[in-house]
Amino acid sequence: MTQGNGHVTVVQPGSSQPDRLETAVDINDGDTDIEEELSHSCKQVIVPSKSQVLFYVSTSTHLRLNHQGSELQVTDPSDFPLLDIWSENVCDEAPFWIIESYGRRVAVVTDTAPRSILSFFIPFLRPRRTVPTFSIIDWNGEVLGYYALASDGIEVQDTRHEPIAKAFNEPDPSGGSTWRVVCEKNSQRQLAVLTADGHLSFSSDIALPLKLLLICTLSRAVVTRTSPSCFPFFR
Repeated sequence: MTQGNGHVTVVQPGSSQPDRLETAVDINDGDTDIEEELSHSCKQVIVPSKSQVLFYVSTSTHLRLNHQGSELQVTDPSDFPLLDIWSENVCDEAPFWIIESYGRRVAVVTDTAPRSILSFFIPFLRPRRTVPTFSIIDWNGEVLGYYALASDGIEVQDTRHEPIAKAFNEPDPSGGSTWRVVCEKNSQRQLAVLTADGHLSFSSDIALPLKLLLICTLSRAVVTRTSPSCFPFFR
C-alpha cells in the first residue's frame, strides 16, 4: 500500500497492477490522525481472492456467523470477514439470497416455486406449497443442493432433492437458541452447530460444497425476513 495525493493504493494477491482506492478522508489532513495510523500499520493491505477465502472455508472447522436483521457475515474466529450474505426482494416474491466474498459472487439462494406473469399482479393465484423449498446455486451456475422449510426444522437436500441432513433448533441454557445439523441417515452424526453467540463449527470431514450448503441453510434459519410488496392492498 502506498500513499500520495490523499489516496491509498491496495495491491491484491496475484496482481502486478495496484488498484487505487479513493479515501473518504484526505490522509494529508492535519485535523485527523489517519496518517499517523497508516505509518504504524503494515505497508500493504492484502485483499484475499475468492479462491483463498473458499480454501480457508473448506479447511476450517470453526467460523463465526454474525447477523443483524437480514444482513449476515461469515468471519473467521477473530472476526476477519470472509463472506457477506444478504437478501433482495422483488415486490411480494420470496427473497433471493446473495453470498459474496469481497464483491465476488459465491452462491445464490432462490425460491424453487414456479411463478407466472399473472401471479405478479394477483398474488392469490400463486400455487400453494406445503413446504417452501430453495435452491443453492454456486458461482459456476451449478446447483449445490436445496433446503426445505418445515415446521420442525429445515431439511437439507442433495441435487436430486433427496434428504441428506436435518437442521433443528434447541433452547440454549443462556436463553438463546442453538441450531444443530445432523445426518439424515444417522442422527448421531453431527455435521454442524451454530450457537446463540454466532460460533459456527463443522465436522472435520465435510467438503466445501456441503459446507456452503449448510452455511446457506443456517443463514436462512437465523435471519429476520422482510417481505415488501409492490401492491400492499393484496397482503
